[in-house]
Amino acid sequence: MKRINQLTLIFTATILLLIMFFSSGATSIVPMFILLIISFLISLLSLFLIHHRILQMRLCVYNAILLIALQLWLIISIAPLKLSDIFPIIAAILTIVAITMIRRDEATSRLVKTLKKHKKNHR
Repeated sequence: MKRINQLTLIFTATILLLIMFFSSGATSIVPMFILLIISFLISLLSLFLIHHRILQMRLCVYNAILLIALQLWLIISIAPLKLSDIFPIIAAILTIVAITMIRRDEATSRLVKTLKKHKKNHR
């Protein structure tokens, strides 16, 4: 499960990096570019927080909200949308998938810990 989490977060960071280099709409407006950089840094930070799953989930939630807001801002401010202008919503979907996988992984690890504790107490 951890590999799937990391893979989706790597794809998210890659998509955000591609937006920075190839999307003229998102990078032409300075606040949007700053939001892209912040979102990219949050993706990288959450990528390296493997052992702190709760913090990783929270960062992913904040990043998904930020990406959805960025997508809405792109739709409102740029009239002729290009293919690269829909990448933030794809990155947000990948982040939401990562959140569900991280939550599932955290529940599994807590269950294993509880079972080990229960088994230890009944010996």
